Parts: sequence; structure tokens; C-alpha cells
Amino acid sequence: MGEPVVDIYSTNLNIIAENLYSKDYSIVNNELNIIEDNQMIIYNKEGYVKGESKSYNKLLQVIDKYMIAVDNTNELIVTDGKDLRIVVTPWNDRYYYNWSLAELNDNTITIVVEDNHDEESMEASGMKYRVNLKTKEVNSSKVEHLYQN
Repeated sequence: MGEPVVDIYSTNLNIIAENLYSKDYSIVNNELNIIEDNQMIIYNKEGYVKGESKSYNKLLQVIDKYMIAVDNTNELIVTDGKDLRIVVTPWNDRYYYNWSLAELNDNTITIVVEDNHDEESMEASGMKYRVNLKTKEVNSSKVEHLYQN
């Protein structure tokens, strides 16, 4: 019972990308943003590459036209691949980025980073970050028992 994967085609029915999870792409203003080799590649609706971001240490998710990434200074950031770079928190390789809890609402991206993810017991705790894209402010709060009602 995992998330379904999708294939994306151009308007000419040529394949642009296959087997994508929702965290790996977004469609904004008739442009397709896809994670490929730790970059965001931007395609037009005909399937031609329109642009690409710089490369990141680890690209975790595309949300609208923004990316959640770990950069080469080992910081979790929100970026547009160009001028916008908001540092969310220092990154530790034992962290687990929970992409299924990420969302964009009213110029704020909310993301959750777990620090003791345990798939067997379904117990997890960590931090919830709210990143304001206009003011570049980051607010955080501790979260416990993410998977319990």
C-alpha cells in the first residue's frame, strides 16, 4: 500500500518522466518541475527542458516551484534554485525528512523532520518547521507521537 507512481507525457504524447512519486515533481503554470540527479529540471508542456537549478547534496522534495534540499554546507534549506535560499536547520544524516507531511499554504511551507523515525513501532518525534517564503522567517515547534491519534 505505497503511494502510486506516475508517468508524465508531453502534449505530443512523448514520455518526459517515468515512475515518479508526488515528492519528485510538481506542475506549475504549465511547467513540469522534476527532481533529476539532485537538480530540479523544468520542462515546458511540449517536453523540452526550459531550465534547471543548481545541483544540491540531497534534493528531498519539490513543492510547487520550491525545493527542500540539503546543501553542501549540510543545512536543510528551502530554495527556488536561484536567488531564494532559506536555512531551515542544520542537517544530520540520522534525520528523516517526512515528505508526506509537507505542504504549501499562503506563502508558508510546513515541513517535518523526524529525529527518531521507527517504522516498526510507528512512533516518531521531531520538529515541525514553518517557513515563510515572503519574510524568510522560520518558526519551529517540537512534535511528538506523529503517527498516533
